[in-house]
Amino acid sequence: MSNVDSTVLSPFDLHLFNEGSHRRLHDVFGAQPAPGGARFAVWAPNANAVDVVGSFSPDAPVTLRPVASSGVWSTWVPGAGIGDTYHFRVTSSSGVVDKADPFAAARCQPPSVDAIITDLSYDWGDAG
Repeated sequence: MSNVDSTVLSPFDLHLFNEGSHRRLHDVFGAQPAPGGARFAVWAPNANAVDVVGSFSPDAPVTLRPVASSGVWSTWVPGAGIGDTYHFRVTSSSGVVDKADPFAAARCQPPSVDAIITDLSYDWGDAG
């Protein structure tokens, strides 16, 4: 996956998501690590803005961009990687709230809402 391609979901992903038949949402939402960084995507249909706040950018949140009119927000963060912690900051007409990633594969200990970027690409080697 190249950096350019990893900033947005494919039109097919959006089509399946919108019709409610996407069976691998965990592969496109949340934090998806790749060489050189990670892609972040979250569904926040009523948001005015969405940022990702993480250990990879301790001084400033990184702004996500809306993907068409799908309610999905996404961005590529160079340098974000496995082991970094993060959460989403959603701004709406009701205010600003820090939200946990519903697709996170690993989380920090509560009461933290942070998730941990995790590599799930382990090859089990049991295909037969």
